[in-house]
Amino acid sequence: MSDPVAVRAALARALAPRHVQVMTPAAAQDQNGIVVTDATARRLGLHKVSDLRGVAGRLTLGGSPECPDRPYCLPGLRKVYGLGFARFLPFDTEPPRVTALRAGVVDVAVLDTTDGNLAVGDLVLLSDDRHLQPAENVVPVITNRAMARYGKRLAGAVNAVSARLTSKALLFMGWRVEVAGADVMTEARGWLVRHGILPRPG
Repeated sequence: MSDPVAVRAALARALAPRHVQVMTPAAAQDQNGIVVTDATARRLGLHKVSDLRGVAGRLTLGGSPECPDRPYCLPGLRKVYGLGFARFLPFDTEPPRVTALRAGVVDVAVLDTTDGNLAVGDLVLLSDDRHLQPAENVVPVITNRAMARYGKRLAGAVNAVSARLTSKALLFMGWRVEVAGADVMTEARGWLVRHGILPRPG
């Protein structure tokens, strides 16, 4: 589903039997993205995923080991975009996919759309112009037990984060942590302080 409201409603129904409440979704989304190097994009004139239609048969795709079976990965790329790649190479995590892409081991890679490497400039995220990927907004969930203990104070805090969290913010923090080597907790706290959710130190 591409409608965040419908996704939230379905999630709430699914988690209700587990005594978990779904809070306000953030605008931020972290989806599967189809990525090429800037050099490949310029050489083949690639801007959107459908641009791969005429060249995929000569290219190698890198993705997670489950990509051949996931509806939003290889099967979806075949069904929605008509893409048949020459070869698929599996990589368990994103860092090896990024390295393989930059080294030319693969021509195309499936990465998270908020992967910090996308902020560097040498990689290009192709537009999902046929909307294969579903809405994948960041959504906080809280157990009924925690809600009973902390109530509105907890709900207000997580909803305040959702109200301010954007995909660009996730991309920047991803770059700070994945590429620049910053500490995760330091970056998270810094974001909360900048947005007035936590008080400034001192």
